[in-house]
Amino acid sequence: MIIKTKALNTSKKEYVDVYYLLSDFLLAFMFFRVILLYRAIINFSVFLDMYSKKVCAAIGFSANTRFAFKCFIKAKPGLTVLIIFTSSVLILAYDLRIFQIPYGVA
Repeated sequence: MIIKTKALNTSKKEYVDVYYLLSDFLLAFMFFRVILLYRAIINFSVFLDMYSKKVCAAIGFSANTRFAFKCFIKAKPGLTVLIIFTSSVLILAYDLRIFQIPYGVA
């Protein structure tokens, strides 16, 4: 399936037709699976094991994904920020590349 849209030409005076394939959009949305990978790493971490949940329940709050993420930032702030920043920049740059290739061809 081909999706046709209009975009401004490089001279910004006229519109040109830009064609995207459905597979381009599917490839861009495929990277949302990285969020599932992050959640799996957090859910199977030491901060969400049974002992942590028991201690959190005794104190009066729930041990969930947000709690584990805060623990990761408290334990290793540089590494956590580096991993999230690097992966998000790579994913967004690749998505930008996907959607700019047809515009450069037109």
